[in-house]
Amino acid sequence: MSFEMPAAAARPRKDKPLRPMIETHTEHTHADPKVEWEKQRDTVRAIEQLGLQRYAENLPDIQSAFELDDHCLRCIDEGTPGGIHLAGSGILMDEVKAIEASKAAKVDGVYSHAGCGAAAMFAKQKGLDMTNPDEYGRQWAKQLAERLGVPYKGHIEKSDMKRPADFHNARVAYYDGTGSFDPSRVADLPPGFVISRRHTDAANAQSEADVAVSIATGDHGFGTLITDKEPFYLMVVGDPEDPNFSANKLQAEVDAIASNSNGRVKVLGFTRPRAMKKAA
Repeated sequence: MSFEMPAAAARPRKDKPLRPMIETHTEHTHADPKVEWEKQRDTVRAIEQLGLQRYAENLPDIQSAFELDDHCLRCIDEGTPGGIHLAGSGILMDEVKAIEASKAAKVDGVYSHAGCGAAAMFAKQKGLDMTNPDEYGRQWAKQLAERLGVPYKGHIEKSDMKRPADFHNARVAYYDGTGSFDPSRVADLPPGFVISRRHTDAANAQSEADVAVSIATGDHGFGTLITDKEPFYLMVVGDPEDPNFSANKLQAEVDAIASNSNGRVKVLGFTRPRAMKKAA
C-alpha cells in the first residue's frame, strides 16, 4: 500500500471537516510565551525539588491520568490531548509500521490538526509544496483511517486546541510506556507533548522525542527561555507491571537526547502508581 498525497496542498476542500468535541481555548490565542512560562514555573520547581516520582504520587487525582476516554489517534502535540499519540498521527512513519502500531493500540478513530509541525516536516522531507502543509496531514489521517477501517474524526482547528494557537507551551514531553497516559486530566501536571512509546518501537519514539525537543526549543516553542538552568524535561512514564516498559528502561532510551543538548534537556521518570485497593 502506498500513501497518495494530493497534487497541491492548497487545493480547495469541498467537504466540511467534523469538529472534534474537545474544550476550546480561544482566550489563549495570543498568549505571551513569557507569561505562559511563569504560569508553569512553580509546578516545575516543585517537581525538581520533590522528584517526579514523589511529586506524582502526591497528586490525589494521578490515577485519572491513566484513564483514557477513547483510543483515537492524535498527534503528539500538547494541544491534542487524549487517546493515542504519534507525530502527525503517524505521517512521519512508514505506512505499514503506522498501521501496525495503530492496530496494536486498538485505534478507533484518527484526527489531524491545524499547524501540525510533523505534516510540515513531511512536506519538507518530500520536497512538496509548503503553501498549506496541513492538507498533507489531513489527507494522511483520512487515508490511514480508511486503511484501518475506522472513522476519520476530523481536523482539530487552532481554536479547538488545548494550547495557545500561535506557539507551543509544552515545557515537557511525556515518553509514555503505559499506553494510557493523558496528563491533561490532572491540573498539576505541566502541559506536554505525549509520545506513545508503548505503541511504537524505540527508534520511532526516540525520533518523536527529538521532534518534541526541536519544537520546544525553537521559534514555535519556548525557545531561548529554555536553558541549562531551566531545562526542557523528557519525562518517562514507566509501567510497574511490564519490565519492557519500565521507567529505567525508557530513561535509557532517551538519555542520549538529553546528553546532546548542552544541558537544555534533562530526563526525569516516574512509575505509574499502582491503583489503590478499595476498602472492603
